[in-house]
Amino acid sequence: MTRESTPGRRVAETCAASGAVRNLVPEVFLRYRELMFVAAITGVAIFLRTFQLLDYPPGFHGDEAFAAFDARRVLNEGWVGPYLPSTLGYPSGPAYATAAVFKVFGDSDHSVRLSSALLGSATVPLGYAAFRVMYGYRVAVLAAIFLTFSAWHLHYSRVGFLPVAWPLMEVATMLPLFFALRTKRWYYFALAGLMAGFGIYSYGAYPIFLAALAVFFAWLCLRDYFPRKLHVFVRQMAIFAGGFYAAAFSMIQYASNPKNDYFQRARGLSLQETPQWKAADNPIEKLHVVFDAWQHWLESMVWRGHFDGVDAAGVGPMLDKFTVALAAAGLVIAIMHWRRLSNAFVLVLVLVIPLAGVFTTNAVYRRPLGVLPALVLLMALPLATLWRWADQQDNWKRSATYLGLSAIVAFTATVNVRYYFGTLGDSNGARWAYAEEMAAASRYMGRTKPDMVYFYSARWSYIYETRRFFAPDVPGEDRSKEFGKANAGKLEADRTKDVLYVFTGGYASLLPEVQKLYPDGEAHNGLASDGRLLFVAYEVPKY
Repeated sequence: MTRESTPGRRVAETCAASGAVRNLVPEVFLRYRELMFVAAITGVAIFLRTFQLLDYPPGFHGDEAFAAFDARRVLNEGWVGPYLPSTLGYPSGPAYATAAVFKVFGDSDHSVRLSSALLGSATVPLGYAAFRVMYGYRVAVLAAIFLTFSAWHLHYSRVGFLPVAWPLMEVATMLPLFFALRTKRWYYFALAGLMAGFGIYSYGAYPIFLAALAVFFAWLCLRDYFPRKLHVFVRQMAIFAGGFYAAAFSMIQYASNPKNDYFQRARGLSLQETPQWKAADNPIEKLHVVFDAWQHWLESMVWRGHFDGVDAAGVGPMLDKFTVALAAAGLVIAIMHWRRLSNAFVLVLVLVIPLAGVFTTNAVYRRPLGVLPALVLLMALPLATLWRWADQQDNWKRSATYLGLSAIVAFTATVNVRYYFGTLGDSNGARWAYAEEMAAASRYMGRTKPDMVYFYSARWSYIYETRRFFAPDVPGEDRSKEFGKANAGKLEADRTKDVLYVFTGGYASLLPEVQKLYPDGEAHNGLASDGRLLFVAYEVPKY
């Protein structure tokens, strides 16, 4: 760990000098102050990521249902391989995490999201430990707070999607890596390699973090080892690579088999497959395409936001202007002191990882999520500099600076929490992306368990994954014009069965016609907590 004294020790030394330690602050608090902070901030992280988990965002996405199906498969079969074909293919690590949550808390929509919430929450204390080793307690405290309240991280911690596992594995790699760089102990290099290898099972975009590591290692070699100590560097990298290979062996074996076509999805999402790139006739025009993609990503993050219909991010910019200002100030500090290992590492992450959002399409917020640890570190750097300066000032200046720093941190945290719970997580875009109407209707079908469902929806088919999750054993058929076949638009019922008509959207206008046909039925309006109509159901009993 860093030689920098902890806040508790510094306070204890100051008070001891005045002979008033026991009179001012309990000794136990002074001794364990840092641990108490980590426990407290972790508790806050858990609360923010689990509070009304099914309401922000409302609904239940089809991909979240797939996460449940894959977790069930893990529980039934055990090892299911390193890669799963669901949702166009993804690394299987999150499926094992969700299966573990199912084992403890039961199989439910809440457990699917709880899995992500726990992964996101675990990133905070582990991130604090990594930040502590890299920079000392001041930066670690501030960065951990910014990570805890980040709207970007909050969003992906509260849905059953994959990306939130990526920052967790990233900080899990950073912690032993910087121990290794500080102590030169071989087992830390091995552990860092293991964590980097396990990260390959977290999210499809994770390999760009490995690319960033390669750039950082190349810089490190030129700075400290080349040419006279090159053999030492090679030995350290061989140990790291050995750990990585041991952890990533299964995925490496899977990806190396041409039959699996591991890179198929990446190719389909590449910027090079877009019409703009294919229409570019020369390198200058291709550079313009890349610049436009970069501008689009930056605009999405900072200025306007661009709605992502898959995960609902982008109802507004993901980063508030105050966060951007702090990060920009931290970037200047990191560039000014670029030869410091920690700063160089952060700069590499900031330069490389956003390329995942630039050179791919349709996921400008999910795929670059791995830059978040570097972002919160940059945010912390200017405030930590002020904090360090304040520690050397007289009482008045020190108190005023501490108050100002606290206000800045509190303001940034408040802006992010209000944005998520007041805007993003409760937006019309979130209701649309997470199929609020379909989820509510599917829950109702699962509760009533009719003999047959006639389903009318312009957006979803009856075979949609959300319905299959909530009402897996309820037979039904599509009768909408969009998805129905022979019975599209038909209203007549088979009266030998208990039939449930379910109407979403504009199809609710058909209810009066069905009531005329079968006046002995019973209608039910599916309402949201705020009174909005989500679906209409009409139960017709059999003769």
